[in-house]
Amino acid sequence: MRVWFWRREARAAELDEEVRTHLDMATEARVERGASQKEAERAARREFGNVGLTKDVTRDVWGRRWLEDLMEDTLYGLRMLRKNPAFAATAILTLALGIGANTAIFSVVNTVLLRPLPYKDADRLVTVWGYNRARGFDTDQVSPLDFADWRSQNHVFEGMAAATDTQYTLTGEGEPELITAYSFSADYFHVLGTAPLLGRTFLPEEEEPGQNHVTVLSYSFWQKRFGGDRGLVGKDILLNGAPYTVVGVMPPAFQYPTFTELWTPFTVSAEAAQDRAYRYLRVMARLKPGVTIQQAQMEMNTIARRLASEYPKTNKDEDATTLISLRRTISGDIRAALLVLLCAVGFVLLIACANVGNLLLARATGRQREVAVRSALGAGRWRLVRQFLTESMLLGMAGGALGLALASWCTTALLTMFPPTVFNIRIPHLERIPMDRWVLGFALAVSVVTSVVFGWAPALHASAKASEPLKESGRGLAGAEEGTRLRSTLVVAEVAMSLILLTAAGLTLQSFVHLVGSSLGFNPDHVLTMRVLPPSSRYKTDEQGIAFIRQALSGIRSLPGVQAAGTVTFLPLSGWWGVRSVSLQGKSVPEDQRPIAPWNSVTPDYFRAMQIPLIKGRFFEERDDERAAPVAIIGQSLAKRLVPNADPLGKWLDVGGLKKPAEVVGVVADVYQLGPTSQ
Repeated sequence: MRVWFWRREARAAELDEEVRTHLDMATEARVERGASQKEAERAARREFGNVGLTKDVTRDVWGRRWLEDLMEDTLYGLRMLRKNPAFAATAILTLALGIGANTAIFSVVNTVLLRPLPYKDADRLVTVWGYNRARGFDTDQVSPLDFADWRSQNHVFEGMAAATDTQYTLTGEGEPELITAYSFSADYFHVLGTAPLLGRTFLPEEEEPGQNHVTVLSYSFWQKRFGGDRGLVGKDILLNGAPYTVVGVMPPAFQYPTFTELWTPFTVSAEAAQDRAYRYLRVMARLKPGVTIQQAQMEMNTIARRLASEYPKTNKDEDATTLISLRRTISGDIRAALLVLLCAVGFVLLIACANVGNLLLARATGRQREVAVRSALGAGRWRLVRQFLTESMLLGMAGGALGLALASWCTTALLTMFPPTVFNIRIPHLERIPMDRWVLGFALAVSVVTSVVFGWAPALHASAKASEPLKESGRGLAGAEEGTRLRSTLVVAEVAMSLILLTAAGLTLQSFVHLVGSSLGFNPDHVLTMRVLPPSSRYKTDEQGIAFIRQALSGIRSLPGVQAAGTVTFLPLSGWWGVRSVSLQGKSVPEDQRPIAPWNSVTPDYFRAMQIPLIKGRFFEERDDERAAPVAIIGQSLAKRLVPNADPLGKWLDVGGLKKPAEVVGVVADVYQLGPTSQ
């Protein structure tokens, strides 16, 4: 490049010398014929034509003219921006805010929605669910017996595996720790197409009871708890007081399901092996090459209908299935929120473009005489447009560079804005939002497109009728008034566009706030939660477990600043939930046909701790213990379903899993267990 610039300057000097020599020779010839020196010079220049244009044509013949023009336009643009630093700073900062916001949100979208999943041929992975039409469950869990028939009868999957969530208490070295875990069938890792970093995954025989005390650790848990000890493979750790042998460690990118810390083999319980209604499995499958989700859906629906016909008692309403791509399963509800937010910041960028374009229009108006002079000296319209676009590109690139720095800082704020479990919207891999080549490419593309968007109209306006300012100087006030009217029209149009875009951005942001800020039926402020799983090896009976809970709550209530403390089986927004069949006592409705409602078992102070509003009746009291008659508190929606035209208080309910009916003693506001779209 340095050699090319040296040659360029040398050839330019030669061209200048050649032009000067030609003009000198023509001038001398005219002087010899009797013309004066000044007349001879004027005649020679008039005969030669536009010197600058001739030089441009000659440089075109040399090649690489575009690079020379780019260098000249860039240097000239920098000089013009340096002459007006207030304008440059305002435009760059405005663009930086718009580009930075878009780049920050795109970095999250890229991480959550666009980045390839760390599994072999991840586009062929689907989750398979039951579809209970009667109860409206389109993602119903699957019984082990149904899963076995699905796996043996289908012809569309290379492999099919099952899993269920669980928890363990890790003891031994260090503090006891409650572990989020999953039980995988032996071929689950194979279906996902991921090999372990250390050791191995599960063997088929390890699904058998008594042989299932092995575990595979996640990379993050292995690092956090065991310091990345490679010698841990083959050794035992204590889970729920029992030894489990560590047989493998998964690679860092493997994080399925999200937040899982370890995996154990899936074993079918004796009860589930005999009952098709015992549904608790989540199924993963890998499509065969060339098979679409729609084709697989049709075959799985055929199998489901066949099972519904063979086992009407348990499968009558389970006559269909739902297949969801793994990408959609992982992104979940956050997909809509992120796309809404991306649209919102897109509107903000358009507003920034409109504002900067307005500034450029005003600035271009003040440069009309400069443009007219350049046009008179031979610069064509597109040459002028290119110069203005180059200056816009300089602003866009500077704004993009500053915006990228702002985006890097904003991602830290986004981590706070989207906690991993907010509204049960789990954002996978949010702890790692890198500024990778895709994010950098996005920032560059946005900077270039933005430069064209806000620079094109001012460039065309400034270059149109470039000689008009010189003519207007002779027309006086009439020309000036015409220019003023044009500028005023453009300013009004720009302001109107900015207001429209601002209104659209405000409405979009309002939609986003509504999406993630809906009422949940309780007040999460100043609520501290913890997960407790007493080991079954120590608390073997219900009485021992109840005594432990009472003692723990008594100790917590005695702490300074604690107003109320309670326990709940499934904490709202934790991702865990439970359902039970429920109906009014006396109605002869088979249990498998009763309405299904979310269910929780709580201690008396739970409602006060969560500030769940009481609509009527009372909360639970200490006298409502295991020795008293069963009682229940129901939500408003369930009360309207069960007794739409009567008072639910005092009514008795048949609840699945309870041996005796429960009396309704209270009605509370609906609690959204899994987020704003659930109850």
